[in-house]
Amino acid sequence: MPRAFTEQEQEQIHDRLLEVGGELFARYGLKKTNIGDLTEPLGIAKSSFYRFYDSKEALYAELLMRRFPAMIDRLMAVSFEATDDIREAIVRYLKALVDLIETDELARTLLVEPQTVAQLMAKQNFKDLQEQSGPLLEPLYRVFREAQSAGKMVEDDPQVLVQVLELITVLPLYKQGIDPAKYPALLDTVTRVIADGLTCPARRNHR
Repeated sequence: MPRAFTEQEQEQIHDRLLEVGGELFARYGLKKTNIGDLTEPLGIAKSSFYRFYDSKEALYAELLMRRFPAMIDRLMAVSFEATDDIREAIVRYLKALVDLIETDELARTLLVEPQTVAQLMAKQNFKDLQEQSGPLLEPLYRVFREAQSAGKMVEDDPQVLVQVLELITVLPLYKQGIDPAKYPALLDTVTRVIADGLTCPARRNHR
């Protein structure tokens, strides 16, 4: 039976698990990283891992959510905070979201291992973290509500509209099967179609 840890040791081990997990998930992905890989650098037993997380997916989910505020700030800064044109802002947001997924070390794991998404969604820890992320998206919800009030965006639940934007994240999953010469044009077209769908009907009705 693993020995008991002091409160200070628990804090240190938790911080180290986040550090080691971030490095290993980014380098090898979730699938190829096992519990032993996570605990060996800390000098603790594999069974001790479960005092901190129910699974490696739970650790991965926490790492993603810890980055979430900075991700949202980055996306908002280059889109809705950079232009008053709601359609253009949506286009910029979508392209920045794709770029983030393709370049962020942890997020890129989802592209290399699409099955990771299903693994994460099945874990209660990830569902809980998703609920916690709601308040972090409030700046985006607020922009959408203001655009709706001004007749510049379709009337619908802002949370649903944000989920519509997140559909763009499916495109990078299929990037390897797309002609590299055509991918930029495809990305541009998809972003414009989504932006037009969310704004053009409202603009026509507001005339």
